[in-house]
Amino acid sequence: MANLVDIGTEASNSVALTSSETQQDVEASVDEKLQPQEQVDTASVPASKKSRLYYIDSLRTWLTLLVVIHHCFWVVIAGWLPFIRPWIVDLPTLILGYMILSGDQAYFMGLFFFLAGLVTTPSLKRKGPWIFLKDRIYRLVLPAVLYDLIFFPLLITFVNATWIVPNKSVTYSFAEVWGNYIMGLGLTWENPIEGSTYSYSPAEVWAIYYKNLGRTMFVMNQMWFTVTLFAFSLVAVVIIHSVEAWKTFVFNQHPIQSISQKSMLLLLVKLSSILVVLNYLLRIPFPTGYPWYPFVGNLGFIMQYIVAFTSGILANSYQFLDHVRIAHLRITLSLGIMFYFMFQTFQTYLYDILRSSLGFYLHTFLVTLFEQFFAVFWSYSLLGYFKEYRNVKPSQFFSRLIGSAYATYIAHQWIIIPIAVGLAYTSLYPIIVILILCVVSPPLAWSAGLLLKAIPGSDKII
Repeated sequence: MANLVDIGTEASNSVALTSSETQQDVEASVDEKLQPQEQVDTASVPASKKSRLYYIDSLRTWLTLLVVIHHCFWVVIAGWLPFIRPWIVDLPTLILGYMILSGDQAYFMGLFFFLAGLVTTPSLKRKGPWIFLKDRIYRLVLPAVLYDLIFFPLLITFVNATWIVPNKSVTYSFAEVWGNYIMGLGLTWENPIEGSTYSYSPAEVWAIYYKNLGRTMFVMNQMWFTVTLFAFSLVAVVIIHSVEAWKTFVFNQHPIQSISQKSMLLLLVKLSSILVVLNYLLRIPFPTGYPWYPFVGNLGFIMQYIVAFTSGILANSYQFLDHVRIAHLRITLSLGIMFYFMFQTFQTYLYDILRSSLGFYLHTFLVTLFEQFFAVFWSYSLLGYFKEYRNVKPSQFFSRLIGSAYATYIAHQWIIIPIAVGLAYTSLYPIIVILILCVVSPPLAWSAGLLLKAIPGSDKII
């Protein structure tokens, strides 16, 4: 039976969002584990007993690709700071775009947090709390700080120079942009209530004043994930090492002998139900779409992320991945697709209402219900598919792509936005712009990631 304690080592050559080992450590551990199994007929060995959990690497890399494509849609459909979309998007493209964006948002970051939770306790047990946190600071906090203090203001300057200045005759130097961003003089929320004669509902007033609580926001980019993941890791360390019983529990394995298909489905329903309740309760005062401060993250999903990260820790302890079966895929995939279309029906036709609602509204509950059920069943289906069909040793080329996934995640905004600015000067239809971005951006983003990984000493950070 595969031991999930080894995931932190086995999956660490990806260095993608959760890993912390050096490439030399990985290669040594892989060689050691592969040698005695080379003579075994792997066709007769269950997927969970094979030498390495390669599919975790593959799934994480696929999710990174999905993030890049997601933002290709996002920059055109909704705009992606610092580039606010200039396109007038037609209704069919808008509906298609939001169906894809909301479908991605429903599960993919939660699945990232689940995978992060899987490797947290093995790494913590192996390194100890101080080295673990030091490593997380280097790999999660330091890249976010560097990006937010240097590269994001540079990107704002680029957009100002190439789009805002030519179109609005406004001049901003990098020093001005940096000062505005860091000191809170620039990217702030406007307060439309003062001096306005418009009549606002209580929900709108609450939303406006909530936004104004965080007039200055940092990490207004994709690095919100790494900062949030560090916060989760820090809390996990404190909890685990504060209560001896918790420490003993999570640092030891509690393997389950078997889980029937009925029991697995019941487990997924229970997890989905917990997510529905927690997310809905939070969306009553804070409807989905609002950020939490001082970092930009979707407040409507924070409970999902917390539960996903915690579930990853528990899944490692109970060796849950040993019980993910391809035999479950047909029913979980069918249910996931059904929940997706039910969720999209309410999301599409009630979108404006949902984003401004405040109270125990039935449609808010129904969207949350089908959204979270879709997230759980779709995520399980992905785990089952990748475990069955992608649990193979990658070629040297794909190993490099896997190893540069985290660097790609960091760099992809600098690829997508400049291309989008260039395409904004054309008369192409928005859907054509999206397609061009989806085709061109991923290979260029991965090339940028490979270049970042080639910098001496970068392995300590990315």
